[in-house]
Amino acid sequence: MGAELSFCELRCKNVINVIDGKVLGRICDVVFSRGSAKILGFVVPGDGAFHILRKRGDVFIPFERICKIGVDVVLVELKPAYPHADEKFFEIE
Repeated sequence: MGAELSFCELRCKNVINVIDGKVLGRICDVVFSRGSAKILGFVVPGDGAFHILRKRGDVFIPFERICKIGVDVVLVELKPAYPHADEKFFEIE
């Protein structure tokens, strides 16, 4: 596969947090900067229990938190905001 990746290809990949190995779901949206058309991040549907909320409980993953886009998965690094919590809350530095 080349450097190009369509949204259709991207949304078929599971997003996995490398911190705890949990599957966060599949990408449902891509967020762009209006001025520069730069990708700001991806959105994964949430279950309503996430701290970083967008509409309907979706989880926004900043582009700088994406570690690797592989053939089958997208690896991201989201650290728990509260280490002793049930790891449903994530922190963006």
